[in-house]
Amino acid sequence: MAYVTTPTQAFPVVDLNTGAFTQTGNSGEYLYGLGEFNNVLYGASSAIHGGTSTNTLYRVDPANGSLTPVGSTSIGMSELGSTTTELFALASDALYSINPAAGAATVIGSTRILIGTL
Repeated sequence: MAYVTTPTQAFPVVDLNTGAFTQTGNSGEYLYGLGEFNNVLYGASSAIHGGTSTNTLYRVDPANGSLTPVGSTSIGMSELGSTTTELFALASDALYSINPAAGAATVIGSTRILIGTL
């Protein structure tokens, strides 16, 4: 199974074996990326993409897409993702590490790519 973000605030799950798309809920917020850390699913909302929240990291309930705010970041997150050990965000032209306990962003370095100009 994989979780997907949509421009309609729907929270769908995709079965990776069959391709079946099932809407399990509605997050009530436009999410720009999902990441998993310590078996917790996170999503990011950003004012730069028209979200109603300002640069907020959320815990996402995988059963229905409901959101619990973790904290605001100091950056406009364009994308959120993860590895098995860390959350990451792209913002403007830099890559950041995101603290899942508070939403704080720590710059890792420049990507030398301005998001939205590819």
